Amino acid sequence: MSKSAESGCYNWKYIKDGSKFKYVRKYVDATGGEHWVIKPPNSSSKEYPTEREAAKAIDIFLINKGKEPVNILKRK
Repeated sequence: MSKSAESGCYNWKYIKDGSKFKYVRKYVDATGGEHWVIKPPNSSSKEYPTEREAAKAIDIFLINKGKEPVNILKRK
């Protein structure tokens, strides 16, 4: 997903309290379809098919940056 899509170019509406996970945003398109988008700090956004997959992707992103996961994954 590009910045233009996030700003509403595709007529998506941002749902403020749509996700219970950190860095995961929910958008709804004109037909009612849900779009789960991750917005990591200082990085570009990307769309995922489910909220859970998006939350897992954020955790993997943070682990790769040497930080602690914040959503689903846990340290052993």
